[in-house]
Amino acid sequence: MIGGMPNTPVERTPADSENPFQPPPPPAPPVGPSVPPFSRVGDILGRAFNGYSQQWSAWPVPLLVCGLVAVASYAACFFPFFLAQGPLICGLYWCAFRNLRGWPVDTGSLGRGWQLFWPAASSNIALMLLEAVPGLVMSVVMLAVLVFSGVLELPVPPRGQPNPADVFPVMLRLMFIWMPVAFLGMAWTFWLYTRTMFVMPLVADRGYDFFAALHASWDATRYRFWERLLLVVLARIIGTIGVNLCYVGLLFTLPFQFLIIAAAYEDEFGIQGLSSRAVLPGAAGESPFQTVADAAERSSAGGGDSPVVDG
Repeated sequence: MIGGMPNTPVERTPADSENPFQPPPPPAPPVGPSVPPFSRVGDILGRAFNGYSQQWSAWPVPLLVCGLVAVASYAACFFPFFLAQGPLICGLYWCAFRNLRGWPVDTGSLGRGWQLFWPAASSNIALMLLEAVPGLVMSVVMLAVLVFSGVLELPVPPRGQPNPADVFPVMLRLMFIWMPVAFLGMAWTFWLYTRTMFVMPLVADRGYDFFAALHASWDATRYRFWERLLLVVLARIIGTIGVNLCYVGLLFTLPFQFLIIAAAYEDEFGIQGLSSRAVLPGAAGESPFQTVADAAERSSAGGGDSPVVDG
């Protein structure tokens, strides 16, 4: 009995045991069809850029390891190279997930892809076959256009050069037929890229097989399609810039490409396989990837105050 009141035990909730100095987690981003189009693009690109700027120097080593594995497998035979691409892609997505969640990016992160070897390899092969369909269809259409436009029936003089007066009308007709076909083929290809953009991230994060990952990605991209398409196009352009810089630029552009898709994935699905780690202001010598809970526990054991972390 205390002050005339019965001494009844107070039930403690899990929230009572949390670090009182830890800032509340940020609200989860809205998901679903109700989200306004293009409302999340700035946040996704910002998180990708901030994550890369914090650990840009850690990315080249995993990328070089991936490059060496790819070259070695290709030198052995094309089939091992074909199989290795999926695990390598999943490993790089795992690096991107760790980067976004504040964990260090290192070569050990690539092991995630090899742990999920069969789902990763089979999903990547299935994606490559699926994304090759527009190119195959367009090739057949192009062959049909060449046949029916009369290009293959042009008379060739003895010197081997057709008469320009005969060629020009045919080539003009061919151009007006082929340009819309090429545009439709490109649109179809990027439509497939967008609808399947979350397949490999889902394999890397949740270990889904191809059909489960394809179903989840297809369902998630039914809405906010143009926003997702913009992100896919930006990611592809950034990757292409690295290729055009004698492939050396991939060491700097490829991480950003993976981070954009990984941030869009986190925005839609969350990252199931990783918890967030808070970055502490910390004293010299402390790991920048130390959790708030670890610091509070160590501080309590030493009799000191828990660190205050700005929100």
